[in-house]
Amino acid sequence: MALRSLYSEYADSDDPELSSLLSRFEAGARPIAPPADPIGEEAALTVYGDKDMHMSQSKLRRFAVCPFRYTMSDILELGVERTAAFAQNNIGTLIHAVLERYIASRMLPDGGFDADITEEKIDSESVRLTELTLSEAFSGGRRTGRISAIMTRVSRSAARLMKRLTAEFAVSRFSPKYLELPIGSSAVRSYRIDLGDGTDVVIAGRIDRVDSYTDKERNITYFRVVDYKTGSERFSEEGVDNGTELQMPLYLAAVWHGASVEARKRLGKGELRPAGIIYFLAHVSPEPASGPLSEEQIQKIAMKSVRSDGAVLDDPAVLSAMDPGGAGYAPGKTR
Repeated sequence: MALRSLYSEYADSDDPELSSLLSRFEAGARPIAPPADPIGEEAALTVYGDKDMHMSQSKLRRFAVCPFRYTMSDILELGVERTAAFAQNNIGTLIHAVLERYIASRMLPDGGFDADITEEKIDSESVRLTELTLSEAFSGGRRTGRISAIMTRVSRSAARLMKRLTAEFAVSRFSPKYLELPIGSSAVRSYRIDLGDGTDVVIAGRIDRVDSYTDKERNITYFRVVDYKTGSERFSEEGVDNGTELQMPLYLAAVWHGASVEARKRLGKGELRPAGIIYFLAHVSPEPASGPLSEEQIQKIAMKSVRSDGAVLDDPAVLSAMDPGGAGYAPGKTR
């Protein structure tokens, strides 16, 4: 109200500088109205290059949060130049790579998981696999003190996850069948969503892990898609509803509807059904301490942060197969 009064008082001013300032104020006060007609098909094809919209999870999220940002960054490819630097998401990528190598080394030819390994051996394997992964990532580069510190951090984080995964697979009837499974491949075709106007949204991506379990009595193979989260992300039903957290539901649908004959055989016999989406959380949150903690106490606190989130099928048989002893390996949310 005060700004409007101020504008009215000086609107007829002859001062050029003040007139310029007021004209910008007036322009900012006017709403930006959308054009009366939508963009034509010819113009849309010029911009997008294809009637089908090829989308990844990250693009979908950007579009759901802000269509304007999506257009600027992903269609017009406008962005801020960034200096190359090792960031938090790079550490998450390294941990993913170490986990993939570890799980691949424990997968059995019959589709099971070899959980017969001591925690001490897991610690040494984590160091070895982290060293191998970092050596490939920094091939030819000089090993600095910062890189050595990153290696220690990645190795410790990966060891916690490896121990948690090993303990889970030692009792769970679900076992890993695919690691880094690409959607839009010979194993799982791209997932297409018909928009009803002759255009499809084509979803592609890569699933961190796909586990399955075959219920022989029912002749049904249940599968779940798993995503490793080394940041602070959590599963959110609200995010699924508003379109910002569609990654895992879409990946689940892609495997269910688009798995090849060979992929279905690898997952298991019988009818294929989805069992759930799992966020494997590995973010250590700070906790208050009344005094100095021992290494054992620190590790115990850190291990508590490694847990599962997500949503799984509300079926007692499936929940029991995931977590036979009720140790918390299955998320609390059921559908």
